[in-house]
Amino acid sequence: MKTIKILLLQTLILLFSCKTDDEPVELPNNTDRVLLKINNQNWEGKAKYAAGVDIAAYTDLYGSETNPEFRLHIDQSLVKEGQTISIMGKNAVTYVSYRYNNKDYHSYNGPAINIGSITITKVGERLVGSFQTKIYGSSGGEYEITNGYFNVKSN
Repeated sequence: MKTIKILLLQTLILLFSCKTDDEPVELPNNTDRVLLKINNQNWEGKAKYAAGVDIAAYTDLYGSETNPEFRLHIDQSLVKEGQTISIMGKNAVTYVSYRYNNKDYHSYNGPAINIGSITITKVGERLVGSFQTKIYGSSGGEYEITNGYFNVKSN
């Protein structure tokens, strides 16, 4: 009986100490990065903040600082700590873009409904937040972005 109680206790400790894959990974405060899952595949890129709250990210393999693979554009007036911003389709001001195999996918190519969200968790010297959305190709195709996380120097 004592062995069963010990095994039960160990199992409970193990269950409550595990993280799921759906939890965003916290980055160190000095890391300009974007992390996300695109169609359940991990993607990580170097990030740079630009005017008007434009976060561009790229990997050395497929992009560059001047030709990013990923872009997150947030309407400047909506950037407030603790704010959750809806991502709408059809030519929205706040949007997500991704370039893959010389094809562009944008959240604003989607339907005119709420297709995702961005949550701003820190504003100041660094802009930190999380996001999830769907993105659509202009000639078809779509990707689902989940577990998105950004941490960029904003000044």
